[in-house]
Amino acid sequence: HYIETLENLGKEDIHLVCYNFMPVFDWTRTELARKRPDGSTVLAYTQEAVDALDPEKMFESIAGDTNGSIMPGWEPERMAHIKELFAMYKDIDDEKLFANLKYFLERIMPVCDKYDINMAIHPDDPAWSVFGLPRIIINKKNILRMMSMVDNPHNGVTFCSGSYGTNLENDLPDMIRSLKGRLDNITIGLCGDLKFGRTVHSLIEALVLRYSNVKFVLISPEELRVPSYIREDILEKHNVEFEEVERLEDALPKLDILYMTRVQKERF
Repeated sequence: HYIETLENLGKEDIHLVCYNFMPVFDWTRTELARKRPDGSTVLAYTQEAVDALDPEKMFESIAGDTNGSIMPGWEPERMAHIKELFAMYKDIDDEKLFANLKYFLERIMPVCDKYDINMAIHPDDPAWSVFGLPRIIINKKNILRMMSMVDNPHNGVTFCSGSYGTNLENDLPDMIRSLKGRLDNITIGLCGDLKFGRTVHSLIEALVLRYSNVKFVLISPEELRVPSYIREDILEKHNVEFEEVERLEDALPKLDILYMTRVQKERF
């Protein structure tokens, strides 16, 4: 079924799938609407609340905060079978879950290769075991293991700093650096004030020096085009492919990443 879904996505020209491999429960929170001092509400997780809770009652504990919405991974019809789901994973530990992930990835990679679909696994949230269930996409060691055990350019990660950051032992910049080589051959759009925006100038130079085969689409009105020294001394000097367009709509289909800047009225 998953392979058939990927084939249908590929035929519709969709080339990126963000997925997770968390057993039974998806992302876990103990509150969906904790009130902040400023009156806003946020999601929250308290380990003490989880430890005191019967896992079969987990959905009931947050159902009153959903405002009638259905959350992915927490569908009521799925949660109704929570006891059977726990029974299925009774003997599954980290090693067996890694074996399942390897099996899954090896089976889907041929269709990903055929349709150029990048699979980006989302980290487990929080980055530790919940109710004794194994959680494996939680740190640098494990994501590198996941990518090396099925060494295919279409096997990659969703780098959610919020999820990885739940474990304070995770060194997020180091984890990003460890993924070097998985961030090549990307097309980056830089949009807005490209003439005065110092971050744009710094980013272009840094990305050119850091990554291989990076391409740029520079999106701005004529008056805010990137300065000539950026074009000549950095892009053309390093033989970097780039184009300049005025309309964001014309650029979007080509982009892997879009970096927006604010056009500052005070500049004029």
